[in-house]
Amino acid sequence: MKEPAVNTSLMQRMNRLKVLRYIKENPGSARCTISEATGLSLGAVTNLTGFLLKENLITESGYISEDRVGRKRIKLKVNADSHKIICVFIKEKTAGVYLTDLSGKKIKSVLLDIGFGKIEEVINKICGTIVSFNEKITAVGVSLSALVLDKGKRVVSSSLNFDNLNIKKLMEETLGYPVFVDNISISKALGYIKNNGELKKSRIVFADMEEGFGGVYVNKGEVIRDIPLEIGH
Repeated sequence: MKEPAVNTSLMQRMNRLKVLRYIKENPGSARCTISEATGLSLGAVTNLTGFLLKENLITESGYISEDRVGRKRIKLKVNADSHKIICVFIKEKTAGVYLTDLSGKKIKSVLLDIGFGKIEEVINKICGTIVSFNEKITAVGVSLSALVLDKGKRVVSSSLNFDNLNIKKLMEETLGYPVFVDNISISKALGYIKNNGELKKSRIVFADMEEGFGGVYVNKGEVIRDIPLEIGH
């Protein structure tokens, strides 16, 4: 009997993300516009935006200027300063740790020399740097040149000497908030598409040869298949 409630909760979270993503990509949109674009009912959008407003993820930003009688439509936009995100890029000898807002704007950054230290030492260095920012962090994203399996729970990389390493668990236990791990080629491909709006409706293959070789097939903004391969250094 509990399964429908779980499914309803999951659907609600997915719809919140759908609405938040639309507002982020289309700042100044009204609720009725969001409803038409997402296929969600106006009532559902009103409830979803109410939650996002309460969580301070979005904010109202004035009224839409229009020649019509009736209640004015309110514009919505992402409240970029309300939450902080950490982005970590791990390479063979260095790790970049970046503090950003919800829009992706860099606030602080630190480049760490991780050399060939033990993984525990590397993770402790990264986590220590994150804590030193002294900010309320919502989540951490980690990108690295590696084979990332089981939604980030297993990381395999010959160049980094990671053998089925659970970076996600190690960092979450230390920091206490969600950590997401992915192949760096996927991160770069999605970032490139985000900054090149015309590609969101395209089918492309992204080849990354900076740290070994990685390839990503993207269909209309969605990663369909990644082919991370490593070339010996």
